[in-house]
Amino acid sequence: YSIITGAQPPVDSINSTWAETYGVDDNQEPNFVMKDLRGEAPVARVSETYATYTGFTAPGNTGVWQRIDFLFGGSNGQWNAQAYAVDDARCDDGMLMSDHRPTVLYVVVNTSNGHIETPYSVFTTQAWLTTKE
Repeated sequence: YSIITGAQPPVDSINSTWAETYGVDDNQEPNFVMKDLRGEAPVARVSETYATYTGFTAPGNTGVWQRIDFLFGGSNGQWNAQAYAVDDARCDDGMLMSDHRPTVLYVVVNTSNGHIETPYSVFTTQAWLTTKE
C-alpha cells in the first residue's frame, strides 16, 4: 500500500527482466502514484464502515477486522470518485457469504470522448463507472 500510493519508494530488488518489460520512464508520467479512492471521495459520501475483512469471527469479536481491500485510481486525474462504501456480507438468511465485505465505489472516468458510467465488478469489489457524452 505504501509503495503503490507513493508514500514509500519501490523495493530495490525488482527482477531486471520485470523492470525491463514493465518499467515506465519517469518522464512518461512524472510523480505518478495510485490514489486510494476512499480518501478521494467526498467525506459525506464515504460509509462509516471501515473494515473490509472480518474473518468469519463470532458476533462482537472484531479482533481480526481490518481494511485489506482497496480501490485505486491513477494520480493522472482521469477519474472523479463520487462515493465509497463498505457493505454487509450477509445473505438474506443471516449467513456470511464471505469473510470480505463488498467494497463499493461510484466513480466517473474521463475519456477523450466524454465520461464513462458503466457498472462493473472486480473480485469482491464492485465499482460503478459513470459516462456522460
